[in-house]
Amino acid sequence: MDKYVTGKVSEWVREVVKLAELALAQPQACYAAYTFGLKHQWTYFLRTLMGIQDLLEPLENAMSQVLIPGIMECNCEQLVRDILALPVCLGGLCLGNPSREASREYASSVKVTTTLVEHIMS
Repeated sequence: MDKYVTGKVSEWVREVVKLAELALAQPQACYAAYTFGLKHQWTYFLRTLMGIQDLLEPLENAMSQVLIPGIMECNCEQLVRDILALPVCLGGLCLGNPSREASREYASSVKVTTTLVEHIMS
């Protein structure tokens, strides 16, 4: 499983880098492409695979060191990165940290599907 996830993460990192290149000319379009498309590619993995936080670090690094500076036109320190990860209603830009979200997304998925799994198993 680790090899498969690592391969997918490498693909996503390449896509983040390509998207960051777009941000130089069109930062709003880049943000929209991330928000409505790119981030949903790894949501499935976060919800279905347990213990992949460490494997997602290269993706977080690409986001914090390439994508966000491309959109914001500046490097950001950890505090700013944490604020940008917040939902829009809380003053962030919903540029989530996949490494930090992995455990929460998996736990939420298990909680939501527990009743269904119990019915299927019985």
